[in-house]
Amino acid sequence: MSNLCNTRTDTQILDDSKKKRQRIRNFLKDKGYSGVVIARRENFSWVTTGGNAVLINTTEKSLVCLVFSMDHQYLVAHAMDGQRILDEQIPGQGYELVELKWFESSPIEKAIQIAGSNGAVDISIPGYENIFPQILEFHYPMTNLEFDRLRWLGRKMNKIFLSMGKFLNSGMVEMNIAAYFQFLQSKAGIASDALIAGGDQRFLTYRHPMPSNNRVNKYLMLHSAARKWGLHTPITRLYSFGEPEKKFLASYKTVANIQARVFEMIKPGIRYSEIFKLIKDAYDENGYKNEWQKHYQGGPTGYIIVDAQRLLSGKKICGFTPFEWFSTVPGSKIAELTLLGKDMPELVSNQKPWPQLTVKLEKHQINMPGVFVIE
Repeated sequence: MSNLCNTRTDTQILDDSKKKRQRIRNFLKDKGYSGVVIARRENFSWVTTGGNAVLINTTEKSLVCLVFSMDHQYLVAHAMDGQRILDEQIPGQGYELVELKWFESSPIEKAIQIAGSNGAVDISIPGYENIFPQILEFHYPMTNLEFDRLRWLGRKMNKIFLSMGKFLNSGMVEMNIAAYFQFLQSKAGIASDALIAGGDQRFLTYRHPMPSNNRVNKYLMLHSAARKWGLHTPITRLYSFGEPEKKFLASYKTVANIQARVFEMIKPGIRYSEIFKLIKDAYDENGYKNEWQKHYQGGPTGYIIVDAQRLLSGKKICGFTPFEWFSTVPGSKIAELTLLGKDMPELVSNQKPWPQLTVKLEKHQINMPGVFVIE
């Protein structure tokens, strides 16, 4: 694996960011905009190749705004944030700092002013075109550095799930389990934009059993939408205290079969609508007709957690796209990170010694993560 470029002045970061700024400027020129404002946190991370402008975790907005014209680029921020972001997150990327006092204006108001009367912005602002869907398209294809980072993140999360297997005991409280799960991620410099920990009947009943004071006796589902460098790796793993029951294993084999069939099918050039048809057929053939309607089925991931709506489109899959597929029926779920390069997909988050479940398809045998049994 190549250097992950943890130094923000690394040449690869600067080169990748320059190419991304050019994508924005080509778009700006084609559309005739006077300027483009980047205000969303995931787009900040994308255009800066892993920069972090997050202070408040409960908003999609970045702490600052970036403004692009054909020949200038600005960082618009309040006085308490601007210099730090410029020095630590985007050094060497050529931004001019526009610093505001907290009582003067908001960064978005000033950014729109700088962008001009025919500006566009990636959030909803009355009177301005919301170009978030167009900017999202520019995230793909991803760079080699971004794929190396995602590969590291997927494998690191696999190790964290393994560590959880050593920590867990029957009778633990869901909230305490979630706290330790969060601690292991934080220790590795990983944030979690969504963390789920649900056991027994709650897991068997609900798709998103958020941590509660319930004690876990037999089954546990853990999920994290893990994030580092702005990139996401949403993964779900299941644990069983003692050997799982046959009914539980049967439902798990169903979702493993669905996930494996999607994995086998994806390649550059195939349409998302074709993947969606396969998913619906797979649920039907496994005895779960229309079950796909009850949970997102996944799609591209990366700087966003997942673009689930893309399955509803006729767009073609391009190479160097990361995917997160959610295969789920009542009481069972698989979600893993898949990287699609030039041709063949790679299931990067499923690594031994996590137990493996081999799914035999017509053309291939594919290893999916199995259930982790705690004796």
